[in-house]
This record gives sequence, C-alpha cells and structure tokens, in this order.
Amino acid sequence: IFGSDNEIADVQNCCKEALMGCAECKRKLANAINLQLAPIREKRAQLENDKDYLKDVLLMGAKKAQEKAGSVLEIIRSSIRNI
Repeated sequence: IFGSDNEIADVQNCCKEALMGCAECKRKLANAINLQLAPIREKRAQLENDKDYLKDVLLMGAKKAQEKAGSVLEIIRSSIRNI
C-alpha cells in the first residue's frame, strides 16, 4: 500500500540483513503514509473552512435520519396497536 514492490523488497532485505535500523524503517513508513494522506488532509482543511457547506451536509443528514426514523417508528406503532 505504501510502497512499490521494489521498495517493499528492499525494506525486507534491509531488515533481514540488518542493513537498516528500525527507527529509519519507521521514518520511511511514516513519510510514505504522510504522502498518501496529504490529499485527504488537504480536502479536510478545505471542508473545515466551508462552514455553510458543512451546515448543509449536516442538515441533509439530519433530515434523512428523521425520515428513516419516522418510517421505522410508524411500523413499530402499528405493530404495537395490533398486539
């Protein structure tokens, strides 16, 4: 996920042969993970700054949840009346 097949093979070899320390290996992995997460973090920062968009998304989600809950509650109430 965080490296090419050649990079992974190189790290495995370095580890088996004790050519690279654990700290250096972890530093390389952290850098690779940060590169993968950079676009996600950038998008998050953009969304965080768009308060109106976030408010709209939350309101739409709440509306969908209320609609779903309302239909489920109606089924429950109907079932209870039939008992």
